[in-house]
Amino acid sequence: MIEKTYNKACLLYDNELYTESFELFLDLAKQGNIDSIKVVAGMFAHGMGTEKNDKLAFFWYEKLAKIGDEESQYYYGIYLLSENKKEKGIHWLLTSAENNYAEAQYCLGAYYFYGNHVEINKDKAISLYKKAALNGHKQALDDLIWATKDYKGIMQAIFTIVKIMIELFKNHQKKVSDDN
Repeated sequence: MIEKTYNKACLLYDNELYTESFELFLDLAKQGNIDSIKVVAGMFAHGMGTEKNDKLAFFWYEKLAKIGDEESQYYYGIYLLSENKKEKGIHWLLTSAENNYAEAQYCLGAYYFYGNHVEINKDKAISLYKKAALNGHKQALDDLIWATKDYKGIMQAIFTIVKIMIELFKNHQKKVSDDN
């Protein structure tokens, strides 16, 4: 029954019948359906099929964050920071980053580099930029190079570029061999 209702909600959503799909997704979310919780949080956040409501969006993101959804941990952390709950916000961003969510790694890298919400720690910033880059975050690679050049000099930046390219190549080779 849940799967059938979920599929119907998806079909309504795909056909841009957001109000009807929202009602079904919300019923499923209240029953604990994880995929529906993600959709409901996003629909509240963007005002799709319902009135935009950040408080309710983050009520649902918190549920997902607590069960280990790294993307929701990131969004919940950002929300907490916007509510001036710095310690809890950074906690959830760090949790998301530790769960390899590239956007959280990148965001925290910038926070540590510039001292936003945390004390400046350029070594930690560079490490987080590197993780984000290796997890496919495109801007992180540029910022990693810039931050390394700014903090450690041009030669270290070149060395970092070479190391990252080798790691990316190895990851690509491994993925290709795993696919075969």
